[in-house]
Amino acid sequence: MTREPIDSGRLDWIWNGELGEQGYTDLDLETTSRVLSRVCPTCAAGVGEWCRTPGGHVLDHLDLQHLTRRRFD
Repeated sequence: MTREPIDSGRLDWIWNGELGEQGYTDLDLETTSRVLSRVCPTCAAGVGEWCRTPGGHVLDHLDLQHLTRRRFD
């Protein structure tokens, strides 16, 4: 049986309080979890990982994630 990414523990860090201290609301945390629960088709960032630029710089904010990853299905 395959576990859903949201249940795998790979996204637990989203709720550890650090993002809340940065001003993320509960809705932002839910959205971040949804976005980071899929692999990015642009940079191949894995589940639970922030996107990266071609030079390797981490895009460590929800608003910086690649649009292809943030789209609604």
